[in-house]
Amino acid sequence: MGSGSSVKALANDTPSSTYGITSYNGDVYVVGYDYYGPCYWKNGTQTYLSGAQGGYSNSIAVAIVVVPAT
Repeated sequence: MGSGSSVKALANDTPSSTYGITSYNGDVYVVGYDYYGPCYWKNGTQTYLSGAQGGYSNSIAVAIVVVPAT
């Protein structure tokens, strides 16, 4: 990693995994899932996808695209 880089644990749940990462306007977005379902993290803050948080979800998110608001 380059100077000023850091590693941050995103989820404490098992199972959990990440699949995609992108950045926009200085923010970093990571997509994946944890025990409760598919979600994304923006700068380390987790958000579940609409209707996903229910436990034992068989859904995952594998890609993320950030579209600026118009």
